[in-house]
Amino acid sequence: MKVASADRAIDRFLAGEEYRNASPEERKTLAEGLLNELEEKGMISQISYDETVRTFSFVYCDGTLGGLALNDFAAQPGSLPMN
Repeated sequence: MKVASADRAIDRFLAGEEYRNASPEERKTLAEGLLNELEEKGMISQISYDETVRTFSFVYCDGTLGGLALNDFAAQPGSLPMN
């Protein structure tokens, strides 16, 4: 249940107007805030960030690995939408 709740929170966040209109640095700050909130609720842990690929990695409460990529791959020439 906590994993599904965390996923829904991340999905809402990524689809939100604030995130979509944010600059790359603002996206990082916003994402970090969301992930820290999910960690405080015990939904995820072990948050780390890789600047090279602009991706947060974390572990869901059930041990499953998760991630949140800040790059908008659909906006890059030659890439396919992920949805």
